[in-house]
Amino acid sequence: MIRQTSEIAAYWHEEARGLPSPPAPEQRAEAERLARQAKERDAEDRRLHYERWEWGGRLPNEALRGARASNVLGLLTFDSDLVHTLGASAPGVQHTVALLSARRACEAAGLTDVPWVADALAALEAGRPLPPPFDDPARMSDALRSDPRVPDTSVLEAVPPERPPYQPPPPGPGDPYAVVETFPRTPRALHRISQPHYALPAVLAAAGPAPLIAALDAVWHALNTCGEHWPEFLDEIRSVRAVTVPEPPRTA
Repeated sequence: MIRQTSEIAAYWHEEARGLPSPPAPEQRAEAERLARQAKERDAEDRRLHYERWEWGGRLPNEALRGARASNVLGLLTFDSDLVHTLGASAPGVQHTVALLSARRACEAAGLTDVPWVADALAALEAGRPLPPPFDDPARMSDALRSDPRVPDTSVLEAVPPERPPYQPPPPGPGDPYAVVETFPRTPRALHRISQPHYALPAVLAAAGPAPLIAALDAVWHALNTCGEHWPEFLDEIRSVRAVTVPEPPRTA
């Protein structure tokens, strides 16, 4: 029995000698580093893949990335091309879009003949600060509620066009499967919205100090003020793409 055991042990010792040496600590650390980098790259690729879908098929520029605090994501669902165009436009064009949106919102809501609204629109176009009650949200809301000259206009709410659901890329290294995200729109009855309550925020937005955010938010509020007629409003806004602002003369 001792001889038999010795022969078996010798066999397995020989087998062990034929196996490759275990990786050194440095090799193991390098392999772990490369695996971690591959996982991080895959995560970043997936993030960009989703972001590209979210922004209508192309990635936003830095100006649009910095405008996420605005209503840009809501506007994207209606017209992503317009969003990217505004993001690449000169400040003068953005300012023009903001002013036009504020005026069209007030026109749609029937507010242009209300004196304090007309004064605000005139101040916007003259580059002056907004007059009262626009300098105080509480006073503005009170004026909107109590002034009998404010018309009671309403329209069916704006609904964005359907879009395909997000389809994530195939699973990457280390991913056992990929989940397909879907966002089905639940059918529901459309509501009528009070146009004056959506129009005044467009005026406030147009007076903002950052031209791009002012344009995005003014378009968003005006779009909602127009409600079901939003396609006609955006058609007019798209025509402002051709507007150019001359460069200031160069000094010698």
